[in-house]
Amino acid sequence: MSSSQSRDRRRGNALLGVAILLLLVALALGGNYVRNYQVDKQEEKNARPYARYGVDDLQVLAEGYRKELATLEARHGGGRVGVRNRHHFSDQVQEFERVQKAARRNRDKAVEIAQIRGDLKEIEEEISRRQSGASGARLHFERMFRI
Repeated sequence: MSSSQSRDRRRGNALLGVAILLLLVALALGGNYVRNYQVDKQEEKNARPYARYGVDDLQVLAEGYRKELATLEARHGGGRVGVRNRHHFSDQVQEFERVQKAARRNRDKAVEIAQIRGDLKEIEEEISRRQSGASGARLHFERMFRI
């Protein structure tokens, strides 16, 4: 065997070793990407209720929530119930019941307003998450190298 053939064989072995190493790295990165992709999809499904909506649909939904919130806040007013002084015991009982009923109605409206604000906040966060830079090639790169 000549030195030229020996050198070619060593180069061939070295290239084969490099090719195998590159194949193993590609397989490892691909497996990591698939695993992280599945984790991301599961998180979206569980923690982000609006993840399946398109951005345009989310903006329409957010606008509807804003209008509903403005309407409820305008109707809700200050939320205070005026109390009238009564002299007779039966009148005082009726006044107490009236105030309790009005206060319960105000609490229910406040809970409804708080729920709408919370939903609107989630929708706006989803819109901003979609419009941030965590999409495209950067997202794929992060999935590939995240441990």
